[in-house]
Amino acid sequence: MGLFLAQLEKGAHILRGVCPFTNNPQFLPPHFNITTRLKLPQHPDLEKEPLTLGEHLRRKRIELGLKQKDLAARLGGTASTVWSWEHGWKIGKRYYPKVIDFLGYRPAPEPDETLLSKATEN
Repeated sequence: MGLFLAQLEKGAHILRGVCPFTNNPQFLPPHFNITTRLKLPQHPDLEKEPLTLGEHLRRKRIELGLKQKDLAARLGGTASTVWSWEHGWKIGKRYYPKVIDFLGYRPAPEPDETLLSKATEN
């Protein structure tokens, strides 16, 4: 039937193609329309539970549709700093208040912090 184009209409995607008789790329008459609901897959990072503070930060950033540079501007850092945090590097203590404020909650302490606190108690 030819090339298909997508047009958003009331939450559904309307697919309209090339006219099979004239090979004209104009939209077809309404009786040729095919309506279908498309479900976009969830971002892979939103499927698993975050364990580290960096993973919590990445999850929240993705949920809000922000880029790393946008988050960096909010927190007063650089995009490479945000990338480092999201990939397991330690977050500097001066950023903690802004990170917790951005998340809206304080995640559980990271596993190594928990082990250190238990080791110092004994």
